[in-house]
Amino acid sequence: MKMKTFITIILAFTLSTCLTVVCSAQDVSEEQKAQLEKINKSVNKSGTYFKDKEYKKSAGQIREALRLINKLDGGDEVAAMLEKDYARIVKAQQLLKGKGQKFDALPELADLVSSGASEGSGSVAGAGEKISFVKHVAPIVVQHCGQCHIDQQLGRYSMESFEKLVKKSRKGEVVKPKDIDSSRLISLVESGKMPKQKPKLADEQIQVLKDWISQGARFDGKSRDKKMSLKSFVKQSEGSDKH
Repeated sequence: MKMKTFITIILAFTLSTCLTVVCSAQDVSEEQKAQLEKINKSVNKSGTYFKDKEYKKSAGQIREALRLINKLDGGDEVAAMLEKDYARIVKAQQLLKGKGQKFDALPELADLVSSGASEGSGSVAGAGEKISFVKHVAPIVVQHCGQCHIDQQLGRYSMESFEKLVKKSRKGEVVKPKDIDSSRLISLVESGKMPKQKPKLADEQIQVLKDWISQGARFDGKSRDKKMSLKSFVKQSEGSDKH
């Protein structure tokens, strides 16, 4: 009798889980499903690389999965379908940090999915929209360049502040206002040479940088804040979003 009861419970649970997945899948578009599959593949690749002790590649796949999640626009249904992969990402980051890999702070899953291409990823601003350095550009730089050029000054080049970012480097002008072709920042991110050992920036993020330079590469904060750390702008933006 006990065995029959146990089997009944298991079958009921399985059926309930299947129905939930089916219902969720019905509310998710084909494009979203394709993105979910890519995210799952990146997480799986990360696990394979970790087993082979290729920790940098493993961390790169986790960052790619997070980039894809950041681009994913959806609601509760999408978040529910991402729960298992997100839990694996959390665990992977913990393990990889123990192997010397560094990551930005991991947002809650609901925040990642609901925000889609949000200000936090620096990929807001539609076509033709005026680009804000503080709201749109700084978050991209912090997220993708911060580890090497804010926390450190690799290549003897710092992006810690707006003032340092637009300062001419020993290899030329990183940012040349109204001249995309002469701005090394664009050629480096478009080619994928930067950021090193990380996934290439999303097309939307590259376009934000291009539009900002085309519009004059202006600083839209207070004049005295040109020397302020770009990380401060991101923290201020996150703080204002909570209120």
